[in-house]
Amino acid sequence: LVGRHRSDRVETKRPNRNRISRDDRASQSRMYAFCFTIPYGFILALGGVIAFFTRGSQESLFAGVISGAIMMWMGTLSIECYKKGDSYSQHNFISMITSGTITVLMGKRYVDTGKFMPAVVVGILSLTMTLFLLYRILKPLPAKKESTD
Repeated sequence: LVGRHRSDRVETKRPNRNRISRDDRASQSRMYAFCFTIPYGFILALGGVIAFFTRGSQESLFAGVISGAIMMWMGTLSIECYKKGDSYSQHNFISMITSGTITVLMGKRYVDTGKFMPAVVVGILSLTMTLFLLYRILKPLPAKKESTD
């Protein structure tokens, strides 16, 4: 090997065992709606509690906790349906209606007050959630397949 440069070597291609096929990658990148509805619901409930303790707003407390509880409940029901192999699109629909309502209310709140926090932040988060849920309703993912153990 004296006098030969490293780039002159002929390398044989070994199969890349770490390579993921396109189908495998697509199945790994699936995001079910319940992956977001539960954390989103927690954020809404926490925001209501924070608003109550910082400003004494009972309206924000009730709205945040109730809408957060609905979102977390729908997410939990979706997980149960997913595990059973049942459809959970009705839970996604209720979650979409809830987050869409919050989007409209936060938009109205921003127009009325002109304050960025929390109206715009929660409004953008809720709009994103609404659009994602709409996407999941239009393009649902399959329920979990029963294992044949």
